[in-house]
Amino acid sequence: MVDQNLRRNYDVYLGDDGVIYNEVEVMERTEEKSTEMAQLEHQSVQKILKEKPKSTFPLLIDFTRIPKKHKYTSEGARIAYVALMAESQIVRVAFLGDNQHMKRMTEFLTEASGMKGKARWFRDKQKAQNWLFKVVKK
Repeated sequence: MVDQNLRRNYDVYLGDDGVIYNEVEVMERTEEKSTEMAQLEHQSVQKILKEKPKSTFPLLIDFTRIPKKHKYTSEGARIAYVALMAESQIVRVAFLGDNQHMKRMTEFLTEASGMKGKARWFRDKQKAQNWLFKVVKK
């Protein structure tokens, strides 16, 4: 059974600019909840992809609201984020934020999964969007 409260922890939507945004408000701190939330985020992105099966999209995952002291991401959540990045309709992924744990985790995942050129970490939203828009404009 899905914990509906987890859906309040993030917002996934397709922006008018053609970018899929995943704005993460809170990161869960237990294995079960962390995994379930990341899977729900992935499912929310998949819903957008299924609505436009012939389109490709850049994705911005915004971790700016995550406190700098947060240092936990479950194994299941890491797996879900790799699966999200691997979606064939997702052409680029920009991660945004100041949390060093999240930065190291996403950089490790992109390298280990062979998607280093597809994903990048940013501290500045405008720089992240500029990088993503290079794909949108093609």
